[in-house]
Amino acid sequence: MLKGMRRNTKQILWPLIIALVITMGGYGVWYLIRPKVAGSKAEVIWGEKITLEDFSQTYRAAHAFAAWRGRELSQEQLFKITWQRLILRIEAKKTGITTTRPELVRALAGFPIFQIDGRFNPDRYNRILNQFRMEAASFEKQVEYLLAIEKLQATIQSQALISQAEIDETYLRMNEKIKVEYIQVLQDTSDDPIEIPEAELNEYYEQNRSQFQIQTQVDIQYIVISREEFKDTVSIKPEEIETRYQEEIASFAEETDEPPSMGDLKEEIRTALVEQKCSAEATALAEEINQALAEDTIKEVAEKFSLPVISSGYFSLEEAIPELGEVPEINRLAFAMKIDEIVSYPIPVEEGFIFFVVTGKKDAAHLPFEDAREKIMTILNEELTDQETLKVARDELTELRKLMTDEEFDFESAAEELELKVDTTPFFTREGGDSLPESPSFIQAAFLTAPGQVSSLIPTEGGYAFLTVLERKSAGPMPDDEKEKWENTTRRGKAMLVYDTWFNNLVKESKFSITNKELAP
Repeated sequence: MLKGMRRNTKQILWPLIIALVITMGGYGVWYLIRPKVAGSKAEVIWGEKITLEDFSQTYRAAHAFAAWRGRELSQEQLFKITWQRLILRIEAKKTGITTTRPELVRALAGFPIFQIDGRFNPDRYNRILNQFRMEAASFEKQVEYLLAIEKLQATIQSQALISQAEIDETYLRMNEKIKVEYIQVLQDTSDDPIEIPEAELNEYYEQNRSQFQIQTQVDIQYIVISREEFKDTVSIKPEEIETRYQEEIASFAEETDEPPSMGDLKEEIRTALVEQKCSAEATALAEEINQALAEDTIKEVAEKFSLPVISSGYFSLEEAIPELGEVPEINRLAFAMKIDEIVSYPIPVEEGFIFFVVTGKKDAAHLPFEDAREKIMTILNEELTDQETLKVARDELTELRKLMTDEEFDFESAAEELELKVDTTPFFTREGGDSLPESPSFIQAAFLTAPGQVSSLIPTEGGYAFLTVLERKSAGPMPDDEKEKWENTTRRGKAMLVYDTWFNNLVKESKFSITNKELAP
């Protein structure tokens, strides 16, 4: 399928491919691809049988897109997304929504993941698919389904109609401002840690063994092709500087009609040309080494090109690589590869390019109690500190409310009576601001608290808070130049509501049922 595109213009999401490979490990669904069960039934939608193989392919794609966006999803969340996509895929088919070949080609070619120096590299694409034993047709079919689902969703959302009253309500709600007073009770971390009895430490360890697991680790050996290595060998001719100056003279003008002279920019242009040539030399060497690695080992190639072989030492999937730092692409690749397997293309890094081979793997294992003891002590002390902070905050809130009710104190006077520190915020909208306490619920609590009342306890970074509203300011008239903005904002919100309502009804109409209960979200 799409053979011509793969030869010349094919371009798929690289992070998706990695995620598709590693998806089946760690999420407990390895059995989905066993041949004996691949054809068995997983669910029924509108009376149509959905096989475990269908589920598996869709699950992989769901996990892949999540990984590509940097989202860590639980198995339950991934199962839910998978079922949703299967229902939507069938509905798109029923309504005649399909994906054309040109649309699929554009989607696959629309990401720069397979580019080297800004240009698509067909060899890189093919080697990656081969290395990860990916069936291109299966992956492309999943992308095809997703494109059809996107069309279906867009069709439903386009049915959202909005009135001027709804636009005005959105503007007023989002531009209303509020000022609050609040009291924050922070954890006291100055005390020495409490010594927890050994029996309690052991009990916590036994009940929470999953917290004390050493992750799978890998060890790699690598060679680096650095652009810096070529700085002493590249040369820049005067005519090259002159040519670049003439090419870029318009952009040099900046805010004046008089561009800087070539003399003023000579060194700047020379530096840019050196970097460009060094990059080209590094790229050429990386391609040459890449070809050599098809036949030779990392050590043999390193010796041939006079490059040092560096051992990383063991690291886990989420850890920075010793000496190299954080290179997520290397982490993802290394954990999907086998021992002695060499990466099939040059990995771009800040210095230039890297090739590596996986030289060792250590399986995940539970941390022995003695090694986990200090961590458990810290966890239990943090829990005790949080419990004490919560108790203090509750007591202070109760006493403050009592003074306001029984003695008719206002918030500030009651706080002064209890010797509590009061902070006052500037006016803020529902979008928040940097001057507010770090809390996911502080803003919501502020706008939900009625004037003259005190909020419930609000979890904040390092403690708890409670507040009262000082003043609310309604938004003024909507500026003419913002009408389109608030119309679009309202339409997006209404479209989401319309779609959610439609999808919930669709699930009921589909008579959706999961026959393999192990796959239930």
